[in-house]
Amino acid sequence: MEFLDHMERPPFTVGEKKTIIDPGDWLSTETMGLIVEGKIKAVQDPDRCMKENDEMISQYQAFKESEEYSALSLIKIFEKTKDQLQQRGYYEVAIPLIRKMSPDYNEYYLKLLSANEKFISDGKIIENN
Repeated sequence: MEFLDHMERPPFTVGEKKTIIDPGDWLSTETMGLIVEGKIKAVQDPDRCMKENDEMISQYQAFKESEEYSALSLIKIFEKTKDQLQQRGYYEVAIPLIRKMSPDYNEYYLKLLSANEKFISDGKIIENN
């Protein structure tokens, strides 16, 4: 816990902080719940997820490669956060500790890795993107 308590915050702009505090109606608690539910289903059965969502996945991948996507404030926030976590060793220190403390999280983590490999090998996602 001390590791997490002493992590520096990413250098967000005033506008980015406002987006984090109030992302708007499109990211309601209900929407976040649906996103989490969808992610869990995808991890549990990635083959079914890819089959049922093939067109949407292709559209999303194309969108991710666009300038419009790169210009979104949420993407800039995500990138800053990801960079900060990588620089501070979060993935090397905190994730293994969380996996040790929570067998349920460890099971989910292993399924997530497996699902990610399937998505990459089937060309559904671009690695490290």
